[in-house]
Amino acid sequence: MSLLLVSSLGGSVDPVVASILAEKPAQLVLIATQESRKLIDQRPGQDIQSGLASADVASLLHSRLDDVLLNDSQDLQHCIEVIHRRLSGLVRKWTARSSTHRVLVDFTGGTKCMSAALCFVAQRWPCILRYVGGTQRTAGGLGVVVSGHEYFLESQNPWNGLGYQTAADAILLVNEGSPAAASALIDRAVPQITATHVKRALQTLRQLASALHSWDLFDHTRAITHLDSVQKNQNDLLYFWTEEACQRTASEVGEAAAYLRTLTAADESYRYRALALDLLANAGRRINEERFDDAVARCYRAIESLAQARLAEVHGIASTKRIPRERLPEAIAAGVDRRDQTVMFGLQQDYELLQAFGDAMGNRFYELGLGRENRGNPLQARNDSIIGHGDRPLNRETAERLLRAALALAAVDAPDLPQFPHLAEI
Repeated sequence: MSLLLVSSLGGSVDPVVASILAEKPAQLVLIATQESRKLIDQRPGQDIQSGLASADVASLLHSRLDDVLLNDSQDLQHCIEVIHRRLSGLVRKWTARSSTHRVLVDFTGGTKCMSAALCFVAQRWPCILRYVGGTQRTAGGLGVVVSGHEYFLESQNPWNGLGYQTAADAILLVNEGSPAAASALIDRAVPQITATHVKRALQTLRQLASALHSWDLFDHTRAITHLDSVQKNQNDLLYFWTEEACQRTASEVGEAAAYLRTLTAADESYRYRALALDLLANAGRRINEERFDDAVARCYRAIESLAQARLAEVHGIASTKRIPRERLPEAIAAGVDRRDQTVMFGLQQDYELLQAFGDAMGNRFYELGLGRENRGNPLQARNDSIIGHGDRPLNRETAERLLRAALALAAVDAPDLPQFPHLAEI
């Protein structure tokens, strides 16, 4: 194993020497002040105990990888900023070399601010934390450890405890509509965790985030598979949440899975309408992310899907890809080539057909200003956009206007659309 020892240095070199002798690190980084560094640089013979200062220890101390010098060891913010700026990249590069390149953080020496800052920054590192204690101290037990009486408190992997922090960050990302980012966050954290129960809890939370990401991508079958796995392992989440919060999440997960199963229902008209509502909910999430072109594209497809649902449910036209010519009202059929036995209609033609049938939805479409002849039609803006046939990016106003029109056409309010489960904070 190639170990990097990161150690804070206070008024004595002894704790650093004790860690070096115990672990035999390949490299050393000291976090120090100008004053504490002088213990090594100016008077090594006096301050490194003769009984401990082997040639290897002295060599490592004097050929150490780096020094992080703090100008004000009493200023917590300064300490955090300097340690993070100087060491976080170095630690990442060290651990990226191989699986055997490890990091040990010794926060024994230095001021309380130095130790607190080092632990605060190291919480994001893949490392082990160590504190060198002692069986005897100077100043009646209140001072420094007496040389030769050091012992190591049990090393802790901060990532085990910080499963909470990873979960809290992932939950925030999910609730903000970024489940893919939440999954990626957990994926980075899990390999650093050694506690089985923490790892299992995070993996179940990742299943939930992955389910919502799959749902966002309209991969409903995969989303259902992930949600089923979450339901099976829901007790794992008790590590993060209270029983009440777990039960509430389990209920919302069950409702989400049940809804997604309706999207694979056999009835064509029901599936079309369920898909339309799912598209509109997705469009709302894209607007929140300021992905307006994507939101408008989803609204466009939802409006078409609503017409397809209505034509299937009320007028017996199962598919607008193949409409029998004889099913068309005369006013519509007159504009169709008489040699065609079936015809395929697009969005505008679907609503022309509904209006010709005297259907209220067809009339409502035109009342909302969605007809092709209407100037400023937000549907036309989609065709003129970069993802349509033009070169103009869409804006929030256009996306929200089209979403409102689609909701009115569907006769639903935004809160009634299918929603992602809202996860309790921890």
